Amino acid sequence: QLEAICELLLKAADSAQHAAALAEAKATADGARLEVLVKLWLGSLSPTLVAHGFQAGAIGLLQFESAMASTSEFFADLKAVHGRISDAFNLQELPAAAKSGVLHSAGASPTNSATKSGAGGGIAGGAGGKVSVVVEHLTKGGSINIFVDSAESTILDVRKAIMQKLEEASINKVKIVIQEGRGTKMIPDGEALGARVDKEGRAELLMVGRALQ
Repeated sequence: QLEAICELLLKAADSAQHAAALAEAKATADGARLEVLVKLWLGSLSPTLVAHGFQAGAIGLLQFESAMASTSEFFADLKAVHGRISDAFNLQELPAAAKSGVLHSAGASPTNSATKSGAGGGIAGGAGGKVSVVVEHLTKGGSINIFVDSAESTILDVRKAIMQKLEEASINKVKIVIQEGRGTKMIPDGEALGARVDKEGRAELLMVGRALQ
């Protein structure tokens, strides 16, 4: 499915309208460039992503980027296409837009409206609109539940929340991983939860390191 989505996005990127919009974004001063890019992403990317099962707005963008980053690592062709899409839409700026809050201020994320109104179709969220993360220890057993601000929170945010809950001083004893082959691989600290969050505002992650006690 990712290949089909990428084909549609690259086709959209070939249009004269997109080229003009991207040129406008690149010519915009630093302070406002992210806002222009967010509008471009929402107009050019979101409709295709929603049509293929991703959520609307910022969450869908982050879900797609997370899915591409985790999948393209194992497929050279998909990795090359991911690079082309990133260049075509200047998605290298997506983390900065999320971190700065421009995604929210532009009304790009459905998370806040869904939690405030109680309406369906978005991420419901946990306590206080936060995302509930269930962390299971891969080798020592047991699990804990922590909360982070949103699906845009990063793996580093999760690690820090675990440290706080466990009163652990060393971040090296709290590692979030995925199973790969016969071993494990750490998830990069800068990766947003994104697609790992379900519609109920809940995510599940695996951890290695110190015991969850």
